[in-house]
Amino acid sequence: MHNLQCTHWNSCSGRAKLVLQCLSQSMFRAWVSRTGIYNWYFGMPKLCPRNRLARAVKDGHLYLRHSIRLGGWLSATLKLLKAALESLGPEHFPDVFFVLSVHDEALLEKSRSKPLPLLSGLTTVAHWDIPVPGQTWFESSGGISSQTVLQDFALWESVDFQSSLEATYPWSERSQRGFFRGHDWGSGNAFTEFLASRPPESCIRSSDVSRSFGYRRWYAALAEGELAEWLDVGLTGAPDFVKKEHPKQRYVPPVSLPEHAKHKYLLHLDGTAASNRFLKLLLMGSVVLKQDSVYEEYFYKDLQPYVHFVPFARDRCSTANLTATLQWLRTHDADARAIARAGQRVAREELGRRGAMCYWQKMLASYAALQAFDPRLMLNISEWWEWT
Repeated sequence: MHNLQCTHWNSCSGRAKLVLQCLSQSMFRAWVSRTGIYNWYFGMPKLCPRNRLARAVKDGHLYLRHSIRLGGWLSATLKLLKAALESLGPEHFPDVFFVLSVHDEALLEKSRSKPLPLLSGLTTVAHWDIPVPGQTWFESSGGISSQTVLQDFALWESVDFQSSLEATYPWSERSQRGFFRGHDWGSGNAFTEFLASRPPESCIRSSDVSRSFGYRRWYAALAEGELAEWLDVGLTGAPDFVKKEHPKQRYVPPVSLPEHAKHKYLLHLDGTAASNRFLKLLLMGSVVLKQDSVYEEYFYKDLQPYVHFVPFARDRCSTANLTATLQWLRTHDADARAIARAGQRVAREELGRRGAMCYWQKMLASYAALQAFDPRLMLNISEWWEWT
């Protein structure tokens, strides 16, 4: 029995409208014809090699082309799509051929690539990649240095869990320092010229504007020194080359997502690209302070700053914007509590597993409507295998 319905999506949310507009653009239409998509995927092997995966849905079954190693995050994405097929029923999914990026980075730069309809977990204004729900909803473990920390999105999005979390960690007893635990990744600054909120950064040479920067390491050092009053930031690990460069760096144990609720203010910082922790942090019922970023997941445009989260500047020269933001939250506790509740509510009611599955259904239906061929003709049994 299929117990999930997406009737409330008939009016189309802001997320769906955005993607439908993208798919309707004439520049994409040429590539979702049989000749176009065939030439793109099969005839252009030098285009982002090994970073894309052909998928097809046929008669309610999910097929992959070629047997490749599926990392944990990609497997979680496939589990989401499989769950959507099973929950909604095959009658709600058209037969469709599409290409999914298997890379955790936006790939198709507008300045270097044709406008190809590549589905990805994230995008930027400088890329053609079309964002779709990815691994967040079915991940089973944490990041590279927190793999022992279990993930349970289905539990975290439930009203009962969130009520018990609030009872365990009452708002009035939560820490008032900005909290973060995570791997020591250097964050890329490519394409930051597209950020309207980008600060002047007078300490950065013009030739270094796009260089990566260790924001997480910087904040961790400040948390042990001059900003100890404001920050509780700890690194749980680092790549080997970073450990060699910073042999005195101190590392701390990872913290489970529910334990983040001990703190009123949770920092969301980019990793090498986007961090998919944003949605999970919103579920914890604390205020999420999101560092400005060029990266977008599919749901970002449905969230409003100072309503669902609080932004702060991506600044390598000063922490004044971050500390001022924390100061404002401390002195406007009722507003902070309202933001935390609104963020948790939208994450639970609109961005949970149900919403992500409905999004895939609507997106694939729109995508299939543009395909000027029968996608079943693309399936060669010797090249495709069913993912179960």
